[in-house]
Amino acid sequence: MGYSHIVFDVDGTLIDTFYSNIQSLQDVLRDLTGEVRSLEDLGQYFGIPGIDTTVQLGLPDPQAALRQWEAALDKYTDHDRLYDGVVPLLERLDKVGCALGMVTSRTRAEVELDPILQSIIRYFPITVTADDTALHKPHPDPLLKYMALAGCAPEEVLFVGDSAYDMQCAAAAGVASGLAMWGARGLRPCTHRLERPEAVAALANGR
Repeated sequence: MGYSHIVFDVDGTLIDTFYSNIQSLQDVLRDLTGEVRSLEDLGQYFGIPGIDTTVQLGLPDPQAALRQWEAALDKYTDHDRLYDGVVPLLERLDKVGCALGMVTSRTRAEVELDPILQSIIRYFPITVTADDTALHKPHPDPLLKYMALAGCAPEEVLFVGDSAYDMQCAAAAGVASGLAMWGARGLRPCTHRLERPEAVAALANGR
């Protein structure tokens, strides 16, 4: 039995933004504290809301640090790109009538201002951002919000993401999880391990 709703995370799943996000975070952390941490070490903050990151890092003014981080991103966004196979996958899922959604730790503004994301946004009639729920991944609220908007049951949904937070969010919401190995930085407990984007299509149940 396949899934009639395929919901995607963005960063590390649809778009490769690891370098731009973590290199700019490294810059800001060095500027504000003098501390230099490796990109690999800072990778644990990839894919969670920016304000959560600046709070967890213990920066004295998390909101100001977040604004500085957002500004620093501009230097590195030329490195961002859609993962190979994403567009053909979305076209295939759309063609067979599978409902598509997006659940991201980005804010609504970050979604709307990203030209790469806007190039595929037409495939996602429902997008849940960090602005839409009080609690974020790994809490279930973002996926619960999606299901409320889509009017679907948990057993109809597959959530595809790259991080531990994504997998934990899916488990807490009672939906199946697909670990996007093309963007994941290590193995995570999941329902399905997906080696390539096209592997998602085999789990879809069109309507």
